[in-house]
Amino acid sequence: MKKLLIALLAFSLCYLSGCYDDAILRQNADGKELCAEIIQCIKENDISGIEALFCEEVSDTHDLDTEIELAFGFIEGEILSHDNFSIGSGDSTRDGKTVKSYVIPVIDNIKTDTGNSYKITFLSYLVLDDNDRMIGINYITIRNQNDETITIGEYLY
Repeated sequence: MKKLLIALLAFSLCYLSGCYDDAILRQNADGKELCAEIIQCIKENDISGIEALFCEEVSDTHDLDTEIELAFGFIEGEILSHDNFSIGSGDSTRDGKTVKSYVIPVIDNIKTDTGNSYKITFLSYLVLDDNDRMIGINYITIRNQNDETITIGEYLY
C-alpha cells in the first residue's frame, strides 16, 4: 500500500510540474516534423530522404530503395492536400529517465490530382535505451481509398 501511495504521489508531482506535458509536446513536435518530411519526400520522389528516416535495424534488413520506389508507385498522382497530422505517442521511464519514447503519427485524407485519397501511418522510436539501432522509423504503411496497403520496413520491436 505504501508503494502505491508513493507511486501515485510521484505521478501527481510529475503531472503537476508539467514534465508529463513537456514530453507529450516534444513527441507531438517530433511526430509532426517527421510527417512533414515524409510528405515532402513523397512530393519530390526523394527515395534517399525517406530512407534516411529509417532506423539502422530496418535499413540493414530491408531493401529500402525498392520498397520506397514501390510505395511511391502505389500513390497515383501528385499530392495536392492532406488533413492535419494526428500523433499518437507513448513513453516509459525508469528511475526518472526516459528509456522509451515513440510516436505513431497518422497523415489522413491525402488527396492527389488523380482524385485518389490515401492515409499514411508509421512508427518511429525517438528514444529506446534497450536498442539504439531501433531509433528512427520502423515502418510506413500507406492505405488507399480501397483499403489496399503497402508497407515500407516492418514493426520489429
